[in-house]
Amino acid sequence: MYNETGSDWSRSFFIYLMKKSILILTLTLSMLSSCVREQKIVSVAKENLPAVLDREMQFYMGTVEKPYIKDLMEVYSCDSICVLQCRASAKDAEGEIKSETIRYIFVKDNFLSACNGKDTYGHKVTGAPYLDHKGIKDFCTNLEEHAQESYIYFIASSEPVPTTE
Repeated sequence: MYNETGSDWSRSFFIYLMKKSILILTLTLSMLSSCVREQKIVSVAKENLPAVLDREMQFYMGTVEKPYIKDLMEVYSCDSICVLQCRASAKDAEGEIKSETIRYIFVKDNFLSACNGKDTYGHKVTGAPYLDHKGIKDFCTNLEEHAQESYIYFIASSEPVPTTE
């Protein structure tokens, strides 16, 4: 009699441990996949930034050289929004060096991505004051507190990223 009760208890305990292990494994895998998506948007944004800055600086500042990017910093990123900050400078036609602090907002358009069957992005370049660490923390807090409104604003105010495919 004692062995059967002990056996049932150990079987129940084993099942309990297995359920907890599966839950922990599932949560870990979902967190890792979120990190992979977050890393993807950051790498795509960084890859896209030089060409965008070249076009924007030629158009708005009349620069003739490719911009030099320095102090590139990731201000914020999640699986659908990436905000980069940098200082860009290039020479104009008169040989003067033009510099600007740039904030580059790169957004995955989830609706168009679902419609197109592939990742579709929007982007926006703004001249903005350079954010120090406290400014970045405040910026991120504000974005996270108003996540849905921020996402909708960034999508609505962004231009489509030209595709190379």
